[in-house]
Amino acid sequence: MTSDLQRDIERIDAIFEAYGLRLNAEAWQRIRQRLTPDREEMGWAIHDAVNRLGSDPISIEAALIAADAAIAAMGEP
Repeated sequence: MTSDLQRDIERIDAIFEAYGLRLNAEAWQRIRQRLTPDREEMGWAIHDAVNRLGSDPISIEAALIAADAAIAAMGEP
């Protein structure tokens, strides 16, 4: 399920790409990074944290599912 925010980000990305806009592209990328957490980075953080706690270890696949759920939960209220 894609959030409204994710759809808006994808639209802006497409506009930049379609029109070859370079003006403010770096600023947009900095803003975009703040709007969308890095799924893989979050997944590895969950994986490492859970496995360090000594509880039942989880796979990176399970951690990425948890990251997806966390990112979705951060969506619009």
